[in-house]
Amino acid sequence: RDYFTADLVAVVDDGEFTVSLPAHATAVYQLYSNLLDNGGLDDVGSPMDGWIAAGDGTMTRDTTVKYAGEASGKIVNTLTNQNSTFLQFYEPLKPGTQYHFTARIKTENVVKQTPGDGVGGAVIQLYAGGVNLFFPTGLSGTNDWQQVEKTFTTPLAPNSTWYVRLRLWNASGTAWFDDVHFEEVQP
Repeated sequence: RDYFTADLVAVVDDGEFTVSLPAHATAVYQLYSNLLDNGGLDDVGSPMDGWIAAGDGTMTRDTTVKYAGEASGKIVNTLTNQNSTFLQFYEPLKPGTQYHFTARIKTENVVKQTPGDGVGGAVIQLYAGGVNLFFPTGLSGTNDWQQVEKTFTTPLAPNSTWYVRLRLWNASGTAWFDDVHFEEVQP
């Protein structure tokens, strides 16, 4: 990642990565680890390795619209009462430890079933052992790529449920999700 902007610069593939700089340019990059499988939503699968598709809309891997890497996760709902999700369970985190989560969302013609609904629309839900985080407030309308992020501390006595949902919830339209990253904050 670019150290200053946190933008994804390259993906490690089989222990290797490549970055390119213009002549006489400098850059600062930071290696990071992701606690999620296929956080770039790049790997081919059904619909993508590491993610479970659930709901009544259409959920696919999209190689034409993406923030970074090879692809994004695309959800299309045709009715405002549809609920569709890319879901990933992950290993329990350390109790009482700080973590940082980031992702990118893009929307097109998203219409919420209930316009004032804070969790309807294109939204991400992170459930971390008892900490239930919805963010951002559900996006609607047409929006270019937006980064959402949250730093939080896990409970001292967490429960056993740990998952991330990338959702188009109670809304019609199209939402893309990409560059989903989750890591422990180093002291």
